[in-house]
Amino acid sequence: MEKNDNELVIDYRNGDRKAIETLVARHLSSVYNFVRRFVGEEYADDVAQETFVRVWKHINRFDEKRNFKVWLFTIARRLSIDWTRKKKLTPFSAFEDEDGTFDVEDVSPLAMEIFQRKETAMALDKLLDELPSDKKAIVLLHDSEMLPFAEIAEIVEKPMNTVKSQYRRAIMVLRKKVESGNAPKLQG
Repeated sequence: MEKNDNELVIDYRNGDRKAIETLVARHLSSVYNFVRRFVGEEYADDVAQETFVRVWKHINRFDEKRNFKVWLFTIARRLSIDWTRKKKLTPFSAFEDEDGTFDVEDVSPLAMEIFQRKETAMALDKLLDELPSDKKAIVLLHDSEMLPFAEIAEIVEKPMNTVKSQYRRAIMVLRKKVESGNAPKLQG
């Protein structure tokens, strides 16, 4: 039977060094994907790595009564926000042409379906970048990581009803932009 995250934390504290490897392997992909969508591809490796370094350094502070995944994503979220502030990342919208579009150079032949998926993902990322960081985190944690609102509330340190409300408002803003034609358009 596979151990849950909190049992692995206890095992690690009791000297089982493989337990931390299991935790990292279990959560690396989801943390990386969350961070990538938050700070961008260029910085995702650094922020994801720093997230797990912090987990390792502070694992003795983790309260086993809490949910490990919530603790982990709280660290990832905070580091992503800090990284964005420190690096003063150039928003994707800064690369737009005057007409609000930008060209994506196709350097290798791609199947049209793959290109369209990539184009849609880029447009969605651009829309998400227009949201304030707290709302962006909520949308990513709910829609990409499939976390329940109760866990998201712990991660962003806000009441659950506030989280639900901010999620709904963010989705309404995104939907209005898409429906009004103000969503980013890509040309290939």
